[in-house]
Amino acid sequence: MKAGTLRFSKPNKYWVESSQKRYVPCVEDTVLGIVVDSKADNFLIDIKGPALAFLHVLAFEGGTRRNIPKFEVGTLLYLRVVKANFGMNPELSCTDASGKAAEFGPLRDGYMFETSNGLSRKLLSSPTCPVLEALGKKLSFE
Repeated sequence: MKAGTLRFSKPNKYWVESSQKRYVPCVEDTVLGIVVDSKADNFLIDIKGPALAFLHVLAFEGGTRRNIPKFEVGTLLYLRVVKANFGMNPELSCTDASGKAAEFGPLRDGYMFETSNGLSRKLLSSPTCPVLEALGKKLSFE
């Protein structure tokens, strides 16, 4: 059971939006992650969830064993959640559902700041958000 507001998006996706403290990854979420460690086959990424997430070295557009990306610890990445099961580390990708890089990948400049889950969802779901409008008058952003 979970208290909150019942939300709906077409065609038939329902969820309960509540003010939980920690982010719980869901499939198809887009997230910012920080590279914590790199292994032979994957990177460990901190997405501020209950566990570190895995980003496979081939989860990039045109990813091959010869073309493995190199990321330093602390690199900020824009990613998509591919698998998210309770009790397991989430899996991430730097491609959209069709396998194209789109806007995913390393972020080269800019700032990241932490917000509550509720504010993040409001910023993402509202087309005319007063916070983003006020911020846009002072700074340019995507």
